This record gives sequence, structure tokens and C-alpha cells, in this order.
Amino acid sequence: MSSRCPAHQLAVGPDGLCILCRREAAMAAAEREADAETRALPLVPLLLSSLFGVLFVGGLVGGVVLLSRPSGGDEVVAEGRGVGDEGSRSRARQSRDGRDEASADDRAGASAAADPELASARSEVAIEIFSASWCGACRAARAYMDEHGIAYTVRDVDEDASAGEQLRTISPRGSIPAITFDGANPMVGFSDRELEARIDRAARARLEAL
Repeated sequence: MSSRCPAHQLAVGPDGLCILCRREAAMAAAEREADAETRALPLVPLLLSSLFGVLFVGGLVGGVVLLSRPSGGDEVVAEGRGVGDEGSRSRARQSRDGRDEASADDRAGASAAADPELASARSEVAIEIFSASWCGACRAARAYMDEHGIAYTVRDVDEDASAGEQLRTISPRGSIPAITFDGANPMVGFSDRELEARIDRAARARLEAL
């Protein structure tokens, strides 16, 4: 007597399954395979997204490194804050290439050595620097003048209201340092080469006025 499937009451084959059991087993296997493929599909865009993310971050970091490299100039510039505005900050940008500073010294020394009268007139130029204690570029300008024996007068725009008002006539944005030479020819920001050139210019104006 042949065995029958207890679920469907149909004759079973050598594998112990009836025709309906075998059909159901095949359908279940197909569904499991389809589910496995469906779960695997989101991994592809996820992997691609991760790869693009790594490439983007790498490119961004490389760009920042390139942009942050110093230009090799000698200029130091302070972005001005409004006088009395405690919420803002100065930003200083200073070169680390000492060769440009040395060349500025050489040019100033050469012009003074070649013309003793010019050297004397340079020492008489009245220099005023409008600055503040928080300003890094101001400190750099004062340090340069101290190192090279250049006489100057400091006007602190935070402590002296009249200095702040005068600064506005020189630099409407209130940018510092602002440096004047014999009360004229103001320079906003700091560059050792420009400073030396303006001292020479003021000294020559003195000589021409004699």
C-alpha cells in the first residue's frame, strides 16, 4: 500500500513528498532567493556613496592644503573691526619667508647709505601708528620698527577716543594698523617693503621742501 501525504492525502514519491508538497517547497525556495537579492541591492548604492564620500573629502582636504600654503610675500594685513565693537576680531596674515624682509632691509640700507641727506631726513619723519592691543598685525608692525630703529608714536584706538575718530578719517572701515608719515600718506595694513618706501617718500618730500 502506497504512502500518502498527511497534508494533502496524495501519494508520496521516493522523497517522501507529494506533488503539492514539492511545488510548495520550490515556491518557498524561490521566495527566499528573491528576498536575499532584494536585501543585497541597497548595499550597492551604499558602497558607492561611501566611495564617493571618501573621494570628496580627500579632494576637499587636498584643496584646503593647497589654499593654505603661504604665498611667499611679506605683507601682514589686519581686517579692521569697528572701533569699540567688542564682538569682532582682527585677522592677521603674515609671511614666514624671511628673504623678502631681508631684501626690504637691503633696499632701505642702500638708499640711506647712498644719500646721507636722505638718511637724516628719514630719521625725522614723524610716524604715527593707529593700533590696538588685540591686533596681531599691529604688533608685527611695531616689532619691525623697533628692530630697525624706526621711531614712531602709538595711537591706541581702544583707549583714546580721539585716535578712534582720527582713524575713521584714514580708514572708514576702521582697519588697523593704519600708519601715517608726517601726518599724511596713510598706509592701512602692514608691509615692510611698503613701510620703507613710504618713509623714503616722506623723507624726500622733506628734502624738497627745504
